[in-house]
Amino acid sequence: MPTEASTPLETSLAALARLDGHVKLKGLNQLAQAFLEPGLEKNPQIAIKLASQAIALAINLHDQAALAQSQAILGASYVQTLNFDLAIEAYKTAFTQYEQLEDQRGSAKMLLEQGQVYRTLEQHQDAREKLAAGLELSRFANARDLEAECLNGLAAIYDFEG
Repeated sequence: MPTEASTPLETSLAALARLDGHVKLKGLNQLAQAFLEPGLEKNPQIAIKLASQAIALAINLHDQAALAQSQAILGASYVQTLNFDLAIEAYKTAFTQYEQLEDQRGSAKMLLEQGQVYRTLEQHQDAREKLAAGLELSRFANARDLEAECLNGLAAIYDFEG
């Protein structure tokens, strides 16, 4: 039972500790994602810890879909901490997982995310390659929102390069 001094994080972690298996895994991913969203509790360092716990649990449970989601959350967490090399690695790992799952939308999203990180790093050739591949896959998956984001990213690169 939470005490008055308990923080929302402590309360959430205590609740998660009582859960098992896939329910706990889903909770870890949801909580990690919540710490990436704007608000009073935004804290990407905590998101990294939670996503890492979710990755370990997903591996233990052989849950490839949750593993892909956890890796994607980890990538986003690293972006927010400006650790771009680790973000790219996490996004690449998530991409591989989504590809194995034949999840075209997930794969397209991870290509988009990699492209955006490369764009931030001003590695325009790598950014163009990832965004173009993401664009093609998002069109194939009929993911119009991702298609638009890829096009915007490509336009920004071409605008920057003149």
